[in-house]
Amino acid sequence: MADDPKKFFNLSGMSWVLYALLAVMLITGLVMSQGRDAPEWAKCKESLLQQMFSDTCTPAEGFGVIKTIPASPGQDI
Repeated sequence: MADDPKKFFNLSGMSWVLYALLAVMLITGLVMSQGRDAPEWAKCKESLLQQMFSDTCTPAEGFGVIKTIPASPGQDI
């Protein structure tokens, strides 16, 4: 019975609902992110964690110079 090729399709109704919702969320996220500019923190070579602690930003290749360094939440500017 374990080698039954139809086992994948033997899901309960709630599993199909969950998979459908995940697919809709994935497609919606992809469509909404098209044509948008990258967030300021993503334009740096450093990771977001590094930016939070050091407040440095080296512009990544393909992006211009960033005028403001994104501050992490909780820091006084």
